[in-house]
Amino acid sequence: MLRELIIETCDLFLAQVREKSLDMQLSIAPEADMTYIGDALKLKQILTNLIGNAVKFTDSGSVCLEVRVHEVEAERMNLHFLIKDTGIGIPKDAINQLFEPFNQLDNFMTRKTKGTGLGLAISKKTGGTDVRTNRAIGYR
Repeated sequence: MLRELIIETCDLFLAQVREKSLDMQLSIAPEADMTYIGDALKLKQILTNLIGNAVKFTDSGSVCLEVRVHEVEAERMNLHFLIKDTGIGIPKDAINQLFEPFNQLDNFMTRKTKGTGLGLAISKKTGGTDVRTNRAIGYR
C-alpha cells in the first residue's frame, strides 16, 4: 500500500525531527491510499531526498508531506506530492540551480550541512516525475 511506503519513508527522519523538535505532518488523500503499482524503490528514493532536504534545512517549525490525487485516467492515477517546510528558503536567483548535479547553493548556505548535491538532481531526472519548487526566502 502507498500509505505504508510513505510512512516508512517518513520514519527514516524521526530521530532528526525529534532532535530539532520539529512538527512532522502527513496528509494522504483517501482516494490516493491504494495499492501502489510502480517502482517503489524509486518513489522512496525521491521522497527520501525531498523530505531529507526539508528536514535538513528546517531548524524550527514543521515539515509537512501532503499526497493529493492530481489526475485519474482509466486505471491510472497521477499523484501530487507536496512537501512544505518552515526552513530557510532559497534565494529566487538560485532556484534555477537547485536541481543541478553537485550544486549546493554554496554562496547562500553555510557548510554546516552535509551532502553531495546530487539528491535533488537525481530526483528530478528520475523517469516519470516532475520535481520543482516555488519556494523562495520569505515564502511561507
